[in-house]
Amino acid sequence: MTEEIRTVLFLAMFAVMGWYDFRTRMIDDRLPLLFGGAGAVLYVLDWQQTDSYAILIMLCSASAAFMLWRLKVMGAADMFAMIAGAVIYPVYAGFMPTMLMVFVGAITFGVTFTVGGNVLLNILDVLHGIAFRGVSDGRARKCVAFFLVHRQRTFERHAFLAENTMNGRRMLNLGRKSANQEFAEPSSGRYVEYATPFVTLAAASAFFMVAVAHAYRW
Repeated sequence: MTEEIRTVLFLAMFAVMGWYDFRTRMIDDRLPLLFGGAGAVLYVLDWQQTDSYAILIMLCSASAAFMLWRLKVMGAADMFAMIAGAVIYPVYAGFMPTMLMVFVGAITFGVTFTVGGNVLLNILDVLHGIAFRGVSDGRARKCVAFFLVHRQRTFERHAFLAENTMNGRRMLNLGRKSANQEFAEPSSGRYVEYATPFVTLAAASAFFMVAVAHAYRW
């Protein structure tokens, strides 16, 4: 019974937080604390079923999330979501490190979404003859940028600026962006990178993982 409660709590947390992340790229820090606290209570109610392997995986997952936050790979809300997920559901089906699978799935979905979106928008610009117009970077750098950045559309609200001006020339900035960087002001024509909603992708990964596990009776 506790396993089913953990599954529902785990999916509910990612569904709620994923929605907020998608809509605003901002998540109230109280949400992971609320869900994580509920997950911690389950250990008290089911302490006889808690083994050392689950505790070890929980601590390793929480430590990994903290390190990724310190390296500015993810924001504080992303870190809290990963830690809360590790508390609620450290292992799935008794042996699989849950948050490792969710993280790998989120990265896979993120790369697919980001690269695919950039390529699609840049192909549209090529067809209209405006791809990288006014950008001074060389052809090789533009080829790389084709997969990493795109021209910002006026409806985009969550993107990081990926260009700057040097000696009066527009140059692409393809370096890694901090998760805490300010979003670019909406405009048409500047090149940007997607501000990928990590928790939303983690939610998709969590639902996919649980669906596959149930399909194969893990």
